[in-house]
Amino acid sequence: MDANELAMTTRYAVAVVLFLTWVAALPVWAQDPFRTDVDPACEKTLPTQVVQAVSGEPDIRLVPRDPRRGADGTCNYATGGQDVILMVAVNTLSSQRFYESYRRNCGHEQPPTAIVDLGEEAMACRAYGGAGNNAVVVHQGHLVVLLQSSRRFDHRTRRLGRHVFTTDQLTELARVVMKKL
Repeated sequence: MDANELAMTTRYAVAVVLFLTWVAALPVWAQDPFRTDVDPACEKTLPTQVVQAVSGEPDIRLVPRDPRRGADGTCNYATGGQDVILMVAVNTLSSQRFYESYRRNCGHEQPPTAIVDLGEEAMACRAYGGAGNNAVVVHQGHLVVLLQSSRRFDHRTRRLGRHVFTTDQLTELARVVMKKL
């Protein structure tokens, strides 16, 4: 190796070390742009103890929003902080067309079932958006609230199993959420 190659290799090594040092010094939000903190209002709106009581699952925790893990909602609940079992999305209704997209997703594979005495309009869905997940969509004033159940994942067989929540259980949870909004 001649002097030029040695100098070039040394510069490359220094550049790599500087880059890695810079990345390590970045704040956590810059290192993982998909992840956010858990909204403190989630525990007040739908306490983890309520989710745990309705699901029968032990060790339910709120987890940060992270679409890569299926935690797409405003509030995301997971067993042991790992497997997301419930997503609650609270969205502002910007136009009636926005709500129509929820209605279309709800009736993706079969017509939705109307839920009485919940919000201005509420519906229970099976296979929300074609994903095979049970869901409840509630329209109240300028808000649309979506509660979506995940399916159990069998780590042994690597397959999806039954739903964690039935639409009746999701309706029960939706009633809790709507009382607090």
